[in-house]
Amino acid sequence: MKLTFTLIILCFSLELMAQKAGTLDNSFGDSGIVTTTFDSASGEARAVVISPGSYIIVAGNEYVGLPSRQCFSIVKYRPDGVPDSTFGKIGKVKSYFSKIFAYTYCAALQPDGKILVGGSMSSDMAGYGNYFVLIRYLKNGTPDSSFGHSGLDTTILKHNIGGEFHAVFIQSDGKIVGVGKSADENYIAIRYLPDGKLDSSYGINGVANADFRNDYCVGGALQPDGKIIAGGYTYDYRSGKQELMIVRFTSAGKTDSSFGRNGMVITDLGLAGIKCNAMALQADGKIILEGTYFKGGNNIVLTRFNNDGQPDKTFGTNGKQLNVYKNFPWGNAMALQADGKIVVAGYVYFQPVNKIFFGLARYQQNGDVDSSFGFNGGVQTIYAKGGEAYAVAIQQDGKIVAAGKIYRGVQSIEEYGTIRYNNGKSTLKQVIVKHYIPDDAQATTLSNISIYPNPAQNVLHVEGLSLSQNLPADRQGTKLTVVDFNGNIAMSYELSPMNSSCNLNIASLHAGNYLLKIETNGEVVTKQFVKE
Repeated sequence: MKLTFTLIILCFSLELMAQKAGTLDNSFGDSGIVTTTFDSASGEARAVVISPGSYIIVAGNEYVGLPSRQCFSIVKYRPDGVPDSTFGKIGKVKSYFSKIFAYTYCAALQPDGKILVGGSMSSDMAGYGNYFVLIRYLKNGTPDSSFGHSGLDTTILKHNIGGEFHAVFIQSDGKIVGVGKSADENYIAIRYLPDGKLDSSYGINGVANADFRNDYCVGGALQPDGKIIAGGYTYDYRSGKQELMIVRFTSAGKTDSSFGRNGMVITDLGLAGIKCNAMALQADGKIILEGTYFKGGNNIVLTRFNNDGQPDKTFGTNGKQLNVYKNFPWGNAMALQADGKIVVAGYVYFQPVNKIFFGLARYQQNGDVDSSFGFNGGVQTIYAKGGEAYAVAIQQDGKIVAAGKIYRGVQSIEEYGTIRYNNGKSTLKQVIVKHYIPDDAQATTLSNISIYPNPAQNVLHVEGLSLSQNLPADRQGTKLTVVDFNGNIAMSYELSPMNSSCNLNIASLHAGNYLLKIETNGEVVTKQFVKE
């Protein structure tokens, strides 16, 4: 009798159990941690952006002692944490300026892959903020000569006043907006044309200014309607009070009268020594500020505002969430996950060794602490020399990347530190299976295959395998493949066509979730099991 077969191509996704949210991602660098040194005395990362394909771009500063100067520096990592050799010199770029002290505070990625880095520069270390600075790089790390002056744009306001950018973003029309504070302590938004020239149609000669008193803008965001949100805090020398402050500029560069009072919202949370360190804009238009206050030491506070600037009473307790981690006193950066959860990165104080280390906390969308993250919502990454996170970003797959400084040898010498954390989401891997079904109707019914016990400790029993031999020789028998949650093959066995069951020895496997792929006489079925 002549046998015929039907070939069916099956495409399906396997859901693999992920590591607990907040644990180090062992697929990145050295157990989740990457340190990078340039050819200078000391350096620190201040901004991080994720490019397509989960490449990680980190920007910061490098300080050189002799002669004394500080420059912009960038490193680009592959998804595994190795510097990308196609970028700059072995993945690294440094940019020196005529004003010898440069300070990086922010970065952004254009849709065409070009990289914008913003900050300030001055002629001496004490006078930072003499110039607003933006520099644009090509995808390979070369300064973009079509932008500003050989890739660099510097801006001075009236009376030789400069400032510092703390956020930069790209409008849908390609125009670029930098948000920050001027040297005379005003909130500033400056808009540039795509070639780096000031956009004279915005504000006054390209500059939007909100002058209240002594104001410190630490971040900004672009609304879908083109309006600009700037967040930070203000200080009143007369009363000695520091209060949170948000400003909204219209798309034309004027303070938005529909927001707060004359475009400003000033909030006294009744907390001593309050400062704002980071700002984020939710997809629904709500605004989150992260800062610190003093009560027996520094503590973190989050507060959220509605789109009109009114406090959001549904967030935390009456609109604010006070820090619950005694050893996590300071957050420098904040990022929002796709599910609305809030990640704060900064430093923790680890008393047994009297050092600070990277610290993270995660909050639910309503402001409650997310107990599924790390240890009751917080993470402290303890390593030899200590350090601090200044920036945080979320990859498309949900993994969390924090960047800052890690001390090298002594606490006066620093290097770039980048750490990636698992998010706790399951990873979906697409599997394509060639499924042969014999037309003589002697195929095994896949539902008859079972595995037990589950969970299992040392032995996993498999039964219901096909005994059919009406197939070509190369498709007879059974192959069992155990795959771990990273997609790696942990073990593989082959059985003869006469085996309808087997005992699989799994004693050597580490505890966790696994997939058992069963290929039996041309058919494929996948079962999930837990190794205790």
